[in-house]
Amino acid sequence: MTVCKMTMWVLLVKICLLVPTSEAFFRSHIPRSGFQRSRCYLGKLHSSCNTNTNVKEPIKIKMTLAGVAVLPNTQPQEKQRPLFQAQEQQAIIYGPHLKVANKVLSLCGLMYLANIVVSAVLLFPFVCVSYVFSLIFDKKRRRLTDFLVSLWARFAMMLCLYHPKIEGKENLPSDSEGVLYLANHTSYLDILTLSAFLNRGFKYVSKIEVLDIPIIGWAMQMAGHIAVRRNNRDSQVKTVTDTIHALKNGNSVCMFPEGTRTKTGRLNTFKKGSFVIAKKAGARIVPISLCNVTKWFPIWAWMPLACPTDIIIKIHPPIDPEGLEESELFQQTYCAIEAGLPECQRSLQSEK
Repeated sequence: MTVCKMTMWVLLVKICLLVPTSEAFFRSHIPRSGFQRSRCYLGKLHSSCNTNTNVKEPIKIKMTLAGVAVLPNTQPQEKQRPLFQAQEQQAIIYGPHLKVANKVLSLCGLMYLANIVVSAVLLFPFVCVSYVFSLIFDKKRRRLTDFLVSLWARFAMMLCLYHPKIEGKENLPSDSEGVLYLANHTSYLDILTLSAFLNRGFKYVSKIEVLDIPIIGWAMQMAGHIAVRRNNRDSQVKTVTDTIHALKNGNSVCMFPEGTRTKTGRLNTFKKGSFVIAKKAGARIVPISLCNVTKWFPIWAWMPLACPTDIIIKIHPPIDPEGLEESELFQQTYCAIEAGLPECQRSLQSEK
């Protein structure tokens, strides 16, 4: 009997190493009792494996060779609900991986990195040509450069077999109208997702460090994306001015009103800067909800852990700033984005 049990565990670990799939796969192939034991064995993923239900310490990840990812709680349980509710929690099994500077890099993540770099290098000469063309014929909008940057992002993501579901395409304004796209921010994958699949040209308001990245950052600078230095007041004022100017020139701009990536996966409160910009530029706001990105690309990973299969881009109806106060714009945008998110990504009541 002992030999049989050991054999079963060895087979289970081998399956985890070879099959980068979700917990749902094991639910359908392993009896419930066996699955519960397996789930506890692979890193004690669920609180049901812990006999003490009143523990107030944050849940920690135990990294195993099987590579099982569950987003941890970062606050005591009485202050924060679990990021993924019990009935919808899924473990992302990502196989063998490296751990670099306390962050995980899976084989799938290496593939993403290679595709991003190689495709950027291949398209960069064309971006340079389009930049010269845009300076002569389309200096204010640089639409050809925008198109090539979008093409690069789509090409890299399609090579990785990544294609999110898009809801609300009918809410996208015409490409000739300069609008302000506002989305929740959970990872760097948000940027590639919107660039590749929104099917609209736009400029990002991005921290200066991103625009300094060789080739990728240079291409963004050529396309006219807007830089900001977070800890520099003068730079922030210039960013607001540049963004208003870009919108009035007919460019669309994408911003993340939270100001930075969320560490828990939940929606954080918004900064007021994007709403000041919308009012002064007279530009409509298009709220966007990015769903399920954080479980595939958590903050403790260098790249996506596995190929995402259930990411959804939800595009909400535009909000016209005319006749609205900044606080009203804030409230309507926040409610729209939060309503489109799954329960596990919505903000806690105490954070609203």
